[in-house]
Amino acid sequence: QYKYFHYMEMCEFLKKDVVALKSRAVGFSEIGACLGVRPFITTRKFRTVYTAVSDGYVDDVLSKCWYQLNWLNNNTNGGMKRVRQKIDNLKQKRASKVDKEGNESGRFAEIEGIVADQPRKIRGDRCDRLMFEEFGSNPVSRTSWTQGEALVRVGGVRRGIMCG
Repeated sequence: QYKYFHYMEMCEFLKKDVVALKSRAVGFSEIGACLGVRPFITTRKFRTVYTAVSDGYVDDVLSKCWYQLNWLNNNTNGGMKRVRQKIDNLKQKRASKVDKEGNESGRFAEIEGIVADQPRKIRGDRCDRLMFEEFGSNPVSRTSWTQGEALVRVGGVRRGIMCG
């Protein structure tokens, strides 16, 4: 796991995508959740998107993210607390607050989950990390990967990385 975190960091620095082959039940969903939660806490405007072929896979990894975020909000004396007033639902959270006039402010880091039983559903705002959960069980993984390119590239320039 230690080496995997460094592999991800190196790939991000080099702007290379990540593919990991591993056995089942070794904790990669938990690691994947950490890879979205850490930049949510530490990096302004960092956007992580989790996608999978079924709702259950997306919900599982997002529930791990939400558990980690709630723990940090409640147990770090405010040091890692991120208010989520504008967007805070089961599929998406954004670190921001809303004033009395309805103006949004804050760090704007974001985590979102997309159920992509069809590759064309992998769309939306550009992201810094596109995480394909349970990628090996996706029967249309190649097409999904190709569709995901649009979320991490802007005008042919790489903005983020994909991880399968």
